[in-house]
Amino acid sequence: MKQNIDLKEIEHKAHRAIRQDGLDKAAAGIFLGIAAIFFIDIRFAGLLGLGTVIFVLLPEALRRKLIYPRIGYVKFQQPRGIISYFLIAFLVAVCLVLFYLLGKVARFNWLMPPYLGILFSGIAFISARKSATWIDYAIMVLFLLSGITGLAFTMSNHNPGWVTAYQLWSLALILIIIGLVQLFNFLHEYPEPKKEVLNVR
Repeated sequence: MKQNIDLKEIEHKAHRAIRQDGLDKAAAGIFLGIAAIFFIDIRFAGLLGLGTVIFVLLPEALRRKLIYPRIGYVKFQQPRGIISYFLIAFLVAVCLVLFYLLGKVARFNWLMPPYLGILFSGIAFISARKSATWIDYAIMVLFLLSGITGLAFTMSNHNPGWVTAYQLWSLALILIIIGLVQLFNFLHEYPEPKKEVLNVR
């Protein structure tokens, strides 16, 4: 049992080490900030794709430039069985169907803020279990509270689209600030190694 506990703690430390730069949080904030516009006007659906591209590509690009030269590169191997892939695909499909129904059927629009709050808090919970840091659990709770707050506004007959947009903009601002603070602290703690200059005559 002691060995299992130690291995789990090692895994937590490894995940904390590769996520302490804050880039994932900042990129997630940028994504939410861009995606919020879609909920005001669905004609800007293309922004969801733009936000997704930024969320996926930006952290890795910045890590290659800023992070890996300082602490090196680590990649976790996470082999999954075919049942796991089917389960993930099923959950993604269910989430997309619910997202479509809440956005398309007018009488369900008021449920969009709590739906997104629950969805984001679930994703944050998965991340928090891996890192086991208080900040990730706090973000999970923040997502959930944003959904409850949004629900209170939509039940007070405020426009669901604007309520959702402000919900996402608020979360985006918080995530970007947290991410930038973590990035600043990381760069301060791990300065870039000095390159040796050869004096060639």
